Amino acid sequence: MSKHTPGPWHAAGNEIKDAANRSIGRALSWPGEAGINEFANARLMAAAPELFDALKLLAPAFYRAMARNGDCGGYLEPCAQAMALLYNIEEDLKRKPWCHAAHQGGDKP
Repeated sequence: MSKHTPGPWHAAGNEIKDAANRSIGRALSWPGEAGINEFANARLMAAAPELFDALKLLAPAFYRAMARNGDCGGYLEPCAQAMALLYNIEEDLKRKPWCHAAHQGGDKP
């Protein structure tokens, strides 16, 4: 599977940086709307690796527990949606191996 830039990431203003403090992205706004939204969006994007890892751990465990013990409280469907999201993210990473190389100055194959 292709890999994303390893976490942890952090936000510095509207910029997203990796553990080595290299810029890996930037949150932008529409003209005239810059400021606090960009900073909040950058913090949310910087949390992506940790959120992805948490989803990989929790969604399958919850799904198995609910499938085994019954759908307590109607949570099986949202859990199945989380599993589908996880699958889609992992498939997307497989289909786009050029993303990381392009960021590092390479070109698409």
